[in-house]
Amino acid sequence: MAEFLLKDIPNPLYQRLKQKAIENHRSLDTEVIATLECST
Repeated sequence: MAEFLLKDIPNPLYQRLKQKAIENHRSLDTEVIATLECST
């Protein structure tokens, strides 16, 4: 599986992703993947 590195994520965006991951019982990585899959 490929790797993807994000740098300098704005803190408000990071916090929203982190909160959404908690709500969905996912890791932050899994939440980012799910968000990307829904946007394509």
